[in-house]
Order: sequence, then C-alpha cells, then structure tokens
Amino acid sequence: MVAARRDGVPLKTRSLSVTVAERDVDDLARWLRSIPNAIRWNPRWEDFDPGWNPDPRTPGEMRWWISFGDIRVSLVPELPEPVRIRIGDEEFPVRPLDQIADADPAVARVLKRVRARRDRAG
Repeated sequence: MVAARRDGVPLKTRSLSVTVAERDVDDLARWLRSIPNAIRWNPRWEDFDPGWNPDPRTPGEMRWWISFGDIRVSLVPELPEPVRIRIGDEEFPVRPLDQIADADPAVARVLKRVRARRDRAG
C-alpha cells in the first residue's frame, strides 16, 4: 500500500503483503506471537483456522488474519534494495511497485489501469 501511494495509485485494502528475508523468520515468528488472535490460513478449509499452528517456521501457507486484515508473507533469501519514501515526517523502505506488479497479476492489472487513466488525463 505504501509503494502504491508513492506511485499515485489510489488503493485501500484490508490485506498486506510483506517480504521477509529467510534469516529473519525467527523475528517474524516473535512478531506474530505478539499479536493477539493471529490466525493462520488453512488451505484444507480455505479459511483461517484458529487451531492451525501460527508459527511461520512450521509448514503451511504464509498467510494470517490479524486485527486489521489479511497478511501474506513471502520469504526470500535476501531482501531486494528498497525505495525509500517519505509520508509526512516518516520514511518507509518499500519495494518498487513495478517489482510487486511483476510478482502479482492483480496488482499489475490495477497499475496498468491507473497508468492508462493518468496518460489520458495528460
């Protein structure tokens, strides 16, 4: 969402996709344990399952429901070089939107429509 804002894409979502370096999976596990009622996705149920082990180090989809919505995690050997953006007084490291679009066809479609509208507007 932050990367979309940087590129002027109007986007409201109840889901968040994050990329985590494999070496940081223990930190991810600690963070998920600190969130009350973090519920992991159960592919057999095709729904979030409070009984499913939320630990990201155990087998299963890297997807959880937390207080604001759905969070999906991609583990990568190393994090890509971020683009730093400023919103107000805060600075955020984000993945360039074109890299996100390359990995997610839905994001690519939205980005294509937004760019086409922007180009028509002049």
